[in-house]
Parts: sequence; C-alpha cells; structure tokens
Amino acid sequence: MIDIFLKYIAPHRCYSCGKVGKCLCESCKYYIIEEPFQRCLSCLKPIKQQCNQCKRNYTVSYCVGELDGVLKDLIYDYKFKNLKQAYIELSDLLLSIIETLPEDIIVTSVPTLPSHIRRRGYDHTKLVARRFAKARGLIYQDTMFRTSNATQHNSIASLRWQQAQKAFTAKKVIKHAKYLLIDDIVTTGATIEYASKCLLKAGAKEVYVVTIARQTLD
Repeated sequence: MIDIFLKYIAPHRCYSCGKVGKCLCESCKYYIIEEPFQRCLSCLKPIKQQCNQCKRNYTVSYCVGELDGVLKDLIYDYKFKNLKQAYIELSDLLLSIIETLPEDIIVTSVPTLPSHIRRRGYDHTKLVARRFAKARGLIYQDTMFRTSNATQHNSIASLRWQQAQKAFTAKKVIKHAKYLLIDDIVTTGATIEYASKCLLKAGAKEVYVVTIARQTLD
C-alpha cells in the first residue's frame, strides 16, 4: 500500500531515458534484452543454454546481460539504496528473456543473508522470484536457508568457491520436481553451482538457473 502511495507522490524515472513512470520504461527495457546473453555463466564460452565442457549441476541457464550501465545502476540501487520498486522491472526483464518453461517447474531463489534482509527491509531476490512465478502461473517455494554468514561481495574467486560449498542447506524440496533457481548476480558461478547441487541432493530432479546479470571479476 505504501509503495502504491509513493508511486504517485514521488514517481520514479527511467534509469536510462528519464521518462517518468517506471524505473525502466518499455523502450529502454527492449534495448537491454535485444541482444541475448548466450554464454556459459561459469566459463563465459559462447553457448545457447548449457556448457558441455563445464558440466554444471544445473541443466539450463538464462541471463539478462552483463552487469554494466543501466542494468548495473538499477540492480545496485535496488540492493544498496532501497529502491524496492525496481523488483517489478527486474522481474519483467527475466520474464522477457524466458519464452517457455516446463509447466510443472517450481520457482525458488538463492536465499539472502538475514542481516542483509534486515538492513534492506526486504529479501531482494525473493521479491523478484515471487513476482516472476505469479506472472507465469507457477508455484514459488522457499527451498534453502543459509548455513553461514559469509558474504561474497568483494571476495576473490577462490574464496567465493570455498564459501559457497558450505553456504546452503535444503528444506522441504519436493522429490523428483524440477526447480527454477533465481539469483540476482552471478560472478564466478559458485553460488548457483552449489545451490543447485543442494537442491539435487535433497531430491530435485532437475535445476534450471536464471540470473539478472553476469559480473566479471577484475
């Protein structure tokens, strides 16, 4: 209710063109998704859906684009400057890049650290995932929780892989079900790799992965 009220007294402007109304207008959204990201989320080799060389725990992966420009500004302000309304535009981007999914697939999300949820006042990835599921007529399910408080922001690649190995525990995973795992940013691929592995070990049949942006470590 508060979000709706603020929409009228303090309307957002498009992060790209400045048009009043949304954080990302329809025209500027098109410019972000017009060139599909078709590379492996882990090794960055050109692919259509899955890298046979990497042989990851997830079957199919989707990504909106590189963490750069307007997309980077929108995600960072959503995560670090309380731009909560951006979950709508970010979920719309995911909806735009995925044409079809199995009818019985269950949507879930990479769990956010509790300390980050308290600071923001919302679970940023869960908001996007729940809206995505509702728009597609799919079920959303919380399937994992964090077993460590380590944060991967600004961590080197080797440390990210070490942390991700023991970061998740699964809960209430439906046996032999397919899951669509949503994350906001993929850097090394460690988080989606071990989160997918966690789901499979708990009984999931197959894991699809979708992320908003792919970031490359310097």
